[in-house]
Amino acid sequence: MTMLSQIPADGFLAELSLDDQAILRGDSRGEMFAFCEGLNRYGIQLLAELHARRSERLELYGVLFYLKALNSFQGALLLLSRGMSVESEILSRTALECAIVLGAIAADPSYIDTLEAAHRVHEQKQARAIRDLLRGDTAGSFGPEIAKAIDEAASLRARDEHAVAAAAVKAGLRAEYEIFYRGASGAAAHATVGAVSQLLRAQGGVLRIHIGPDYDKVPRAFAVLAISLPASLRFVGRIFRREDALQAGEDFQNRWNEIIRPFDEQARR
Repeated sequence: MTMLSQIPADGFLAELSLDDQAILRGDSRGEMFAFCEGLNRYGIQLLAELHARRSERLELYGVLFYLKALNSFQGALLLLSRGMSVESEILSRTALECAIVLGAIAADPSYIDTLEAAHRVHEQKQARAIRDLLRGDTAGSFGPEIAKAIDEAASLRARDEHAVAAAAVKAGLRAEYEIFYRGASGAAAHATVGAVSQLLRAQGGVLRIHIGPDYDKVPRAFAVLAISLPASLRFVGRIFRREDALQAGEDFQNRWNEIIRPFDEQARR
């Protein structure tokens, strides 16, 4: 038997009650929020101190991917603050992917060529698909200049493609990729059975569809979130030769390991 749990009038857009806020930030969850808020403050401070030279591709891409990682980290934390644990993993996955790319270009600056080529491949595939549509009934919807630009883009030749798994190996983040990035793919980021099954709860023999804050999954969501920014700090430290950022990334990672250790031990039992 499956039943819907009580649905708030505005869903997740409804303000959390004081009781919900107390539960969400209570005990170890409150420590996790405080950790990520401190990590975010340091991340913003570092961003303000970075100066990328326009002539240096590594520095420019370093700042841009770091900013993308920081933005995604903040977005995931905002979702978590409303109890949207599963949804936060989508942005946490993006933050981790940015950290992987930062690690890849820090280890091998020539990987930037692969990233740029991959962008051209993406544009080429999209242009070809649109060009095929132009040959059909939708051709009149586009002007001749647009049609010409699409045709030119479709004829481009790009060889290299960026693969996150290969970049993770370069970055030394293969374990993080396999455990957190791929895990979030099947459990949150895509329309999969694994993702929608997290909306179910078994209560007294009744299978209920859960709507609203999900406090049980907060530690798991934090585990996906907190792995990204310390790694990004370390890689930005390498790119800009900032020993303080390197050390901060290590310190934040060690602190997080202490916070999450009880949950890891509990999961192994």
